[in-house]
Amino acid sequence: MTEPPEMIGEKKKGGDEKVNVNVLGMLSMLVLMLFQVNPVYATEDNGTVVNAAKGIPLTPPPDEALTVPEVGPAQPNFLAQLCIVIGVAAFIGGLIIIARKRNIKVKSSLQASMILMIMVSTFSMMPVVAAQGTSHDFGNPLDTSNIGLFAYFKEESGWTLADTVPAFEGYTDHGNYYDGIVRVWQDQRSDTNFLGSDVYIDIQVRVRGDGWILAWMTRDQDKGNIVFWGRSRFSEGNPVIGATTLSRAMQRVYHAAGKEWVGHSAIKYYDYEFPEAGKLVIFGGSGSKVGCGTRNKTIYCVLPAGVTVYKAILSYGCGSTDTGKVYYYIDGEQIAYYSLHNSKRGWIGYDVTQYFSSEEKHALKMTIRGAFGKTLAFMAIILWMR
Repeated sequence: MTEPPEMIGEKKKGGDEKVNVNVLGMLSMLVLMLFQVNPVYATEDNGTVVNAAKGIPLTPPPDEALTVPEVGPAQPNFLAQLCIVIGVAAFIGGLIIIARKRNIKVKSSLQASMILMIMVSTFSMMPVVAAQGTSHDFGNPLDTSNIGLFAYFKEESGWTLADTVPAFEGYTDHGNYYDGIVRVWQDQRSDTNFLGSDVYIDIQVRVRGDGWILAWMTRDQDKGNIVFWGRSRFSEGNPVIGATTLSRAMQRVYHAAGKEWVGHSAIKYYDYEFPEAGKLVIFGGSGSKVGCGTRNKTIYCVLPAGVTVYKAILSYGCGSTDTGKVYYYIDGEQIAYYSLHNSKRGWIGYDVTQYFSSEEKHALKMTIRGAFGKTLAFMAIILWMR
């Protein structure tokens, strides 16, 4: 398909201004090169550095995080036993007294047998009572066979599990941990009863009383939803730095429990689908056009030498208050196209691994054709690499 023409004069600005921006961009890149090792550089077409991140490290979680802790074998609760024994003895004693007052003869051997039988039954029930609340699957590690991206963190102060319930759409109480679904809206909406037209993703979350909080996406979920934009598709901006929808799900649990959020950068990650990958890199941006005409926005990406890209996903979305059109390109090849009629599309992931097999400069371009309203487009790249 022929690439839509650029709007005349869209890229060109005053000569001095462009030189100054490019110089600043080059200086910024130089500083980042001095203080970061093998970053992925992304710049806009005017030379401004959009992203020069080393990426989010991907490291396997400790066994402790995956294994449900054993609450411990049931121990006799001697105070509870004593209370029950006293109650049983008082009950039997009362029956005997009533029987004697009514001149009902009760053999001493029968009395002793009744008391012994009730006491034995009472003591045999105590371990069961003491075991209530113990997880039924303690010691069994989490099944990771269908888990993709995985986030984990240990809250040293622990969790009062009941306090986390408002964060869940639904959950299962396993005694010493909860498994459930936390819904993440891209515009940071936290009202779980709100039925809006913007997109959300359901994240699997496990919260344990010993402090561990785990969040993950299954392998069949759209990987384009890993990016957390923190805004609706009618609000321009970049992805939230250092965040994913998994860390946003954890943030919602913290807020529900009344705990201070530790920050997205404190969360650790691993990917069971791509265990060879050592880091996850996310970068991108957005553009808009108000009224008729065309706007192009290009982000250039340069991979460091010697890296291996195991997976590359283009995450994109768009919205228009009228009849806008959005085209997406990588290295000049059209990847996707949407014609919008007062509607939204995305967020959607598209596999673009083939375009990131070399260290050359890559161009990610959005062409936005406006009508009478406002049209916005978003584009981000997710790289699993080493």
